[in-house]
Parts: sequence; C-alpha cells; structure tokens
Amino acid sequence: PEGAECFAESAVGKPLDVEALLAPSRASIAPASPLATVDMQHLATLLRRHARPENKPLVGRALRGEPLAPRGSQDTSLQQLMSTVAFCLPNDTPDVAIVEMLRPCFSATDWGQGTEHLVTEALKKLHRARARKAERDAKRLAANHDLVALLGTPMSAPTSAEKLPPVDEGLETPEAWGKELLTYETRDGEKKLRNCEANLSMVLLRSPEWRGTLRFNETSKEIEFSGSPLRADVRQDDLDTEIAVWVQGSSYGRLGLMPRPAQVRDVLRQVAHANAYDPLRDYLEGLAWDGRLRIDTFLERYLGASGDVTHLRTIGPKWLISAVARALRPGCKVDTVLILEGAQGLRKSTAFRVLAGEWFSDATLDIGHKDSAALASQFWIIELAELDAVRRASDVQALKAYVSRSEDTYRPPYGRVTVRTARRCVFVGTTNSEEYLRNDPSGYRRWWPVRCTSIDIEALKTDRAQLWAEAVARFRQGEKWWLSEEEVPRAESQAKERSETPNDGKRDAIVQWLLRMPPARRPVDVPLLTVAEEALGVLKGNLNTATDREIASVLRDLGFRKRIQSVASVRRRVWVVPDALRNSPEEFAR
Repeated sequence: PEGAECFAESAVGKPLDVEALLAPSRASIAPASPLATVDMQHLATLLRRHARPENKPLVGRALRGEPLAPRGSQDTSLQQLMSTVAFCLPNDTPDVAIVEMLRPCFSATDWGQGTEHLVTEALKKLHRARARKAERDAKRLAANHDLVALLGTPMSAPTSAEKLPPVDEGLETPEAWGKELLTYETRDGEKKLRNCEANLSMVLLRSPEWRGTLRFNETSKEIEFSGSPLRADVRQDDLDTEIAVWVQGSSYGRLGLMPRPAQVRDVLRQVAHANAYDPLRDYLEGLAWDGRLRIDTFLERYLGASGDVTHLRTIGPKWLISAVARALRPGCKVDTVLILEGAQGLRKSTAFRVLAGEWFSDATLDIGHKDSAALASQFWIIELAELDAVRRASDVQALKAYVSRSEDTYRPPYGRVTVRTARRCVFVGTTNSEEYLRNDPSGYRRWWPVRCTSIDIEALKTDRAQLWAEAVARFRQGEKWWLSEEEVPRAESQAKERSETPNDGKRDAIVQWLLRMPPARRPVDVPLLTVAEEALGVLKGNLNTATDREIASVLRDLGFRKRIQSVASVRRRVWVVPDALRNSPEEFAR
C-alpha cells in the first residue's frame, strides 16, 4: 500500500521435490494378485482326482456351483469339503484361490448368516484341516522309519521319489500292518523282506505311501492312480514298470522287496479292486431333486422336439429313466435307441455330451470288432455314428443284436483272462436324413426317432443335475422305462415313417425266412433257386433271367456273397449267408 515500509527476508533451503509432493495423490500400483499365478482348472482337477470316493459327490456339487446341502446338514458338509480341499491340494495354494474356486457353490448355498460369513467359516475349517494334515505328514515320515526299525535295519533319509502323496485322515500305524509282512533272516542275522506277491500287495494296499492311491473305476473299468508317489503324467501302459522301479528304489527295495513288472501286473488289479469306486453311481446318488417336474417335457423344452406330443412325453422320461436304470442296475434290459433328427449344426451330439459329461462317447463303433465290447462297458451314453449308413439288412440285424445285449465280454488291461461285465450304457443316434431306417417291422419298436428344431444347450447345462435327479427319483419309485403294449403301436408308427419305401417285400421275406430257422440250422450258403422257392415262393418254372438278376441284387444288398462250389465234380453257384443273419437270435423273427 502507499506509504508502507518495504522489507525483504531470505533463508537457506533446497529445491522443491515436485514428484515427492505429488506421490501421495497418485494411485499406487497394486501388487500382483495371487490368482494371477494359479491355474484354477488344475486345482479343480487335483481336487476331483485325489478326493476319496465317498467325498466325490460333494466335491462334484461344489465344483459345479451347486448348493453344499440343505439347511441342517450344511456345517457337516462344509467341514467335509474343506477337509478334502486341505488334504488334496498343495499346502501353498492361496486361500483366495480356494475361495474363488468354491464361491459359486457358496453363493448358491442358503447359509443363514450370508455368503461372506460362510467364506469365513470355510477358511477356519480349511486352516484347522491343514494343521491336521501337517501333523499327519510328520507321523507318516515317522511311520516309514518305524517300519524299518521294526525290521531291525537302519533307515536312510527318504528320496525325492518317495515324497508323500495327499492322503485323507485315518492313517494305519506301521505296527498294524508292518508285522504282517513276510520276512526272513540272512546268515548275518539281518531281517529282510521276502520278494513275493504277498508283500508287494501289502505295500501297495496298506503302506503309508500307497494306501488308497490305486483304485478301480467301476464306470470306466480302468485302474486309476492318484495321490501316489509316482509322477502324475505316468501312462497307463507303463504303470506296472513305474511301480516296480519305485518299489525297488525305495526303503522296501533296500529291505529286499525287488518286484519285476510282471509281478506288479499280477497284483495290480487285485489291489485296485480292493479300492474300487463308482463315480457314475456316486454322481447320480449324490443328486438331490428339488421336486419340480421337468423330464415329462424334456424333449420339447430342451431339444425343441416337434410332433406327436403324447409320444414325445412318453419316450422322453422313459429314455432318461432307462439311462439311470443301466447306471444303477447294470445289465437290466434296455434295447431302445433315442435318435435325434435335425439339420447339421443343430448340436445334437453336444446335447448328449452335456447330459452324459465325461461318460459320453461318439467314437466310431465297429460292432463286429472285439473293441466294441470294451467300449460299451466303459461309457454311459454312446452315440451310434453314421446311423443313416446302416443300409443292408444284415447290418441292421447285427446292430439290433448288439444294442440288445445286457452284458459284454472282453479282456481288460492288466487282465489275463476275459471278463463278463453287465452293460451300463444306453445308445443314442443322430442323423440329418429323413429316411434312414430299413424296412424292418420287427425292429421298429427299438428306434425312438425325434425331430428337433432347436436345442437349448445352456438350459441343458443349467438343469442337467435336476433332470437326472428327477429320473433317479422316478426310477426308485418303480417307474418303467419300456413301452407298454398300448404304447408300442404309436412308437412303431413313428419309426415306420423314417423307413425306406421298399420296391417289394423280397428283402424282408428272405430275412424272415432265415430268422425263423434256429441259428444252428441256418445254411452257410444257399443256391439262388432255394431262395426263390422257399423264401419267395417262386417256382422254378417261373424263373427267368430278369427275376434271377432281381433276386441276386436283393441278396447282394442283404450282404450275401456269391461263390462257385464244386460237389462231385459238379460246379454250381451258391450265395454265402452273412454272419449277422446266420447268428441273429430267433426273437428278431416275426
């Protein structure tokens, strides 16, 4: 201001640090999330693979995002689930990854105090289970030393190959099984293990390293190993060799147990069968139906089926119940085939794959090959590929005989002899054609064709568990999965609409002529004249070149093969009857 006194001040300082001044207002870089380094799919695979059989249904529900359990049993189920997680997943698995993997399940569970409270309780149970696991692992290491001490031999430190697999609670002490091992004394008074199958079986069944790790899958009919000391990527074909190598290099090998792969092969199936489990049965019996009816309209609602509504609502639930029946009562009579018709790209096969999950197969099936029996024993829902390519009557008869079986005979891996197993599969078909069935009145009731216009895959995925849960409930209530006498004509009419229009009845007449004979009395080959007279009723005097050619054409179409036969120096033409017609059961005759 005017008249004011001027003044000045100075001080010692340093340059202004602009970056330091602005730093607090800037967003800090967040540390990397633990989830960024975790393979969630791998965690789920480990959990499915290592869970004990009785825990698999619960694990399956949790990984599918279904509720843990109804109120009243939720805490028990949560305890069971988190204990399984702790014992099956690596100790360093981040808590946040486990919560993220199970969050859909937690969100779907009607937990009284809310989802976040459920997460907190789950982590508490997880940490307590991990503490039990750490204590158990220490006991298992001590058990290995105790076993060797029991035999009077110094114990060296375990090798990396002997690392401990995840094993649930209930470990057997070495005294409970170690004393049952067969031993002998050397000249120096040292105790050794006898190198025999009994000891090998004992180690694979009851030792701390192997207990419960070799199992037989009753659904796939395969030997599985999980949680064992072996690498996870060991091929099934190499399992006997890998086990032999491990045992030879372990403390058991140093004590004298030196099995060859052939010895392992001899005991492998016995050990696995002692730990058998059935994942398909576990899945179905672990489902809880909510009481809402869905399967009566299954074909219309999910597969976009059109046509005779009464027929669709008859065969839809019957097919689902028949699949449940085969799974829960192996070998029961199921000789019908559901066929989805529709344009290419409609995702007909995908619908069956969604319904069956890992138990679906669309592998090319050669019903005349021995592998077809093994395939039928390993899957639940099997698609018959190229159904419209089955043209010849002999092929139709063979296919009918194949799908009508209630058991299969084959030799399994690591098996010395053939085994007979009750069939657990049902067959389905898909086609883009309108006329794909042969004119075969005796077989019409077996084919259940359905015209599809649109298939709702997402709805199938959402409701899959409830569809099967309802089918299980109705199966247990005694509902039939086969057609009644009143329902058969309607089904036959539907199949007949899809059959080829024959030029005449010659094909069917020849087939029925053969099938009416007992299989043991059917000819290996037959002259054309015999076919004309006995099958078609055409007398020799009425035969001419045109009718000969027509009958020959029909025989070729049926799979007959012409050859020259010499009898007493007389040559004549005969037609060799195809094996399928010679061996088809008489029940296929009308």
